[in-house]
Amino acid sequence: MRKSFYILAAAATMLVSCAQTEKINNDLKDTTEPKAIGFSSYSEKATKGVNDVNDLEYYHNTFAVYGTKQSKNDATDIQYLFGGAATAAGVQDGVTCSYLDPAKPSELGDWRYDNPRFWDKQADFDFIAYAPAASLIRYYYSAANALPGATGNEFKTTDTYTLEGTNIQSTPTTAEKVKGFTVEANGDLDLMVAGHVGQLNGASYRDYVNLQFRHILSKFNVKVLKGEGLNGVIVTVKEVTITGLKDCGDYESSGYNPGIASGWTPSVDDANYALSYADATGKRLNSG
Repeated sequence: MRKSFYILAAAATMLVSCAQTEKINNDLKDTTEPKAIGFSSYSEKATKGVNDVNDLEYYHNTFAVYGTKQSKNDATDIQYLFGGAATAAGVQDGVTCSYLDPAKPSELGDWRYDNPRFWDKQADFDFIAYAPAASLIRYYYSAANALPGATGNEFKTTDTYTLEGTNIQSTPTTAEKVKGFTVEANGDLDLMVAGHVGQLNGASYRDYVNLQFRHILSKFNVKVLKGEGLNGVIVTVKEVTITGLKDCGDYESSGYNPGIASGWTPSVDDANYALSYADATGKRLNSG
């Protein structure tokens, strides 16, 4: 019996062609070099007349990213590559990515983070982010093992956010300024969130994860139109006051509805916040 067993086994191996044998050997010996996960980013909306406003680095040099790797063979096998693990419903910190000099090339691209993670052809990936990294925003997972971008997850402020009323054009300029809200000298911060990016097969991804950010606060401009009857007359605007504003509140991205709702909930019911700006000779530049 033992002798017959070995003879049958030897005959079975002969049924495999040389080409098939070579393919099996190549599959078992995968020499593909792992590719690091890198990021690119841009802003959702451009502003006319300003260069590079489509690039996130025009506004911020950091963002915080969340990312998972889910096995294609076992959906319960989820690794949190970027950011804290969703062991239960709650807010987690992301991993900081910093923008560095693009003249110094890196496998990660222009946005760098510590300890590179790599694509896996046996897994699906999900990513989401906010900017800048040092802000009051965090990503909330609605349940344990939730994936970035899943229904029920959202961006939230970890504390009530208060606007100071920064005027980035307190010194008049011909061109409109669209950046400068960086919390320097008790100023305001330009907050941005990115949409979900999914990659169904790590092996097929040959480019950077492209994160698209949008502003969640609004910048408004005040323009003064001189009537035709004042042609040839010098008109000096000494002060502008804007009232009826809300200056503090909490943000939940689930409440965002383009053109309808911002996602912000004011922390007070009354709207008595006012911004007041004077010309270069005036004393009042900003009041709230």
